[in-house]
Amino acid sequence: MTDIIFHKSSKYIEDDIDYYASDTRDKHGAVKPSKNIKSYSLDSFNFDNQSELPSLFYPFPKHSLDRIYLGISFPLYANNWGAEFLRYLMYIIKKDGAVIFPVYAERQGVEKNYWSRSILEVAFQSRQKWWGMSNIWAENDGVMSMRIGKKEPKVRNSTFTYFIDKKLPSLFETNDKDLIESEISNQVENMRLSAVIEKIILDHHGRNKKVHLGVISDSALLGMELSCSDYMNIKNVSLFGILFAFVVIALGAWTRLVDAGLGCPDWPGCYGFVFFPTTEAEVALAEQRYPAFPYEIDKAIPEVVHRYFAGFLGLLIIGLFAMSLYLKPFNSLVTKLTGSLVVLVLCQSTFGYLTVSLKLWPQVVTLHLLGGFATTTLLFLTWMKLKDLDTGSSEPISVNKNTYGLLNFAFPVLIVQIILGVWLSSNYAAFACPDFPLCQGQILPDTNFQMGFNFMQSIGPDYLGGKLDHQSRTAIHLVHRLGALIVTFYFIALIASFYKENLKKYSGILSFFLFLQLLLGVSNIIYRLPLYVAIAHNLGALFLLLAISYFKLKINVNR
Repeated sequence: MTDIIFHKSSKYIEDDIDYYASDTRDKHGAVKPSKNIKSYSLDSFNFDNQSELPSLFYPFPKHSLDRIYLGISFPLYANNWGAEFLRYLMYIIKKDGAVIFPVYAERQGVEKNYWSRSILEVAFQSRQKWWGMSNIWAENDGVMSMRIGKKEPKVRNSTFTYFIDKKLPSLFETNDKDLIESEISNQVENMRLSAVIEKIILDHHGRNKKVHLGVISDSALLGMELSCSDYMNIKNVSLFGILFAFVVIALGAWTRLVDAGLGCPDWPGCYGFVFFPTTEAEVALAEQRYPAFPYEIDKAIPEVVHRYFAGFLGLLIIGLFAMSLYLKPFNSLVTKLTGSLVVLVLCQSTFGYLTVSLKLWPQVVTLHLLGGFATTTLLFLTWMKLKDLDTGSSEPISVNKNTYGLLNFAFPVLIVQIILGVWLSSNYAAFACPDFPLCQGQILPDTNFQMGFNFMQSIGPDYLGGKLDHQSRTAIHLVHRLGALIVTFYFIALIASFYKENLKKYSGILSFFLFLQLLLGVSNIIYRLPLYVAIAHNLGALFLLLAISYFKLKINVNR
């Protein structure tokens, strides 16, 4: 008979063994552990299986144990980690074996955040959908309370599964005890920090108590993943932020393309109003305040809508940063990313003000749109990091140096082309070449590159409609076309390199967005800049930027 007992830490050993060997359990004929039961704890780093206290993470063979007892203080919470952990226990016990752990009376369970029958029912028989009879027994003072079903739901790609199934076996293959101890120690620390998250969730959504870190400082196994509860929503907030950022960028493009950038000559209001004038009296007052800017409601509406959507996105990002500060122990990188987002929001607010006050000065307009792209990209990176914590970050895909070099340089190549596109738009140069593939019926028409790319032009002109001559706008348009040609050939080389590396999904994604962006760009020329095509062209550039960012996260170079 091979019986073991898992403890939260070594200091609970005596209490746990006393509980399972108590006379109370004898009264009810409960299954008692054998006298030679072996103790395993989370905070031990002995892996020779001969010491008195090996680690919980010792790689037990499949179906090697008769019974597993969980200590009375062993924190197995009703979350995704808990479900994956129980699956792991069912894997290592024999088919006729059992996993035994205590449940508590409802009030006691609520007070201590321990298991109760209702939590079990919610966690497994309802949410996790475990049905039937199984080898997992929950008991209260030796009395069998319930059994968790054996029809297991689909295995989640959780951090626990990744660590046990992939990370830990590869560590043991190294036979490097120092490395194993270090990795286990890091894992234990991660779980301890995740305990803070679980405590916050349960307190906030359950009993709305204040969180005292001292209470949960040693609660190691409360959760290993970020989304340890269905209530955890920081990842969902960041995803919503990405979608909302797309809307804001689309609204910004709409505002610019319908020449509504000065639809409100002041900031943050509109002709001195919170929204925009609607009545005849308000319109008269607005024109009295700003006689140089006749009021046009068709231009005021896009401007106001864009401002308020952008303002909401800013508040959402500030809220995301506040959430990351509240949950700071689990991942400092997320806090840094959301903090950077707050800085970007402040910069974007400044650029929004300067866009109006400097009357659409193209340098500011360009920076404003680039700031929107940067904000969306950082939101995307934040969401990806949170997603990795939720599902278990897998090992990066290794590629050869040539492919990795192409990928690294793809980012600046694309950024330069985006800048050229924004510069073209802010200088009203889209119509400078009304034909394709030629420009004004020529390969190289009259151009003025010096004026077209004079980034130090004077501050403050009313730039509505643009101030550059035709030759200068032609130069901007031609350079943007040349940039598109360079990006196309460069990305084709990257797509081919991905394909050779058997990264067909990545090559497919990049091919799709590249083709779509080229199609939209040519359509803008042929069909004279249709509004929705032009907006889609803006978003297409953003999709390409996010695709490259995604590849950068997932791909590494062979060492």
